[in-house]
Amino acid sequence: MLHARRETARVPLLLPDLGGSICLPTLLGFPSRVVKSRFYACGLFTVLVVASLLWSPALEPAAARSLPVPALAAAATLFTTPWRAYCSPDSCGSPIFAAVVVATPSNAARVELLATLSFDFRTSPGDAGVIYAVMSPDGKPPFQALDPAGYPVESASGLTTTSMSWVISNVPAGGLTYVVQVSASVQDLDGDHRAVITGNRGVLSVQAIPSG
Repeated sequence: MLHARRETARVPLLLPDLGGSICLPTLLGFPSRVVKSRFYACGLFTVLVVASLLWSPALEPAAARSLPVPALAAAATLFTTPWRAYCSPDSCGSPIFAAVVVATPSNAARVELLATLSFDFRTSPGDAGVIYAVMSPDGKPPFQALDPAGYPVESASGLTTTSMSWVISNVPAGGLTYVVQVSASVQDLDGDHRAVITGNRGVLSVQAIPSG
C-alpha cells in the first residue's frame, strides 16, 4: 500500500537586520538536529542583542550624559600700519590703531573678554601716552571701556616695546560678536603744549572666556 507523504513547508520567518534567519527559521518541519542547533544559535544571538540594547547610549538616562562644555573663543590681528597720536595748541588726534572682532561661544551665557596688546611705540621727549581699550557689538558708539581705563606709557630712550592686558566681565554671549578696539592719546608733561606718541607694528589678541 502506498502512503501519501505529507511535506511540511519550510518557510523562514525573518527578522530584518536582527539575524532572523538564525533565530526563527520556522521550527515547524525542520529535522530535530537542525532545530536544536538553530535553537542554541538563536539563544546566543538573543543574549548578544539584549546586551547591546542595554548598553546602548540611546538608552542612557539624560542626566548621565555629559553636556557640552563651552569652548574658549579667541581672535587676533597683526597690525603693521604706522600710527600717530598727538596734541598741539591747534588740534589733537587720538587714533584707533588696532581692532579685533571676536565671536562668543554659542553655548555660553556670559563671557569674560581678555584683550592683550604687544606693540612698539615712541613718545616725544618729556611726554607720555595713554593706551585705551574699548568694545561694542558693532565697533560703533556707545563703547564700554575695558579695565583698567588706560595705561600710561613713555619711552625715555627712543622706540620701546611693551605688552599690556585689559579685561571686561559679565559680557552677554550666546554667539554674539564684539569688536575690541585700542586707541592712544598723549599727555603733555613738559609744559610745551605739544606731545606725540607714534608706533609701527604690534599684535592685538582677544579671548572670550566662558564665565559660568
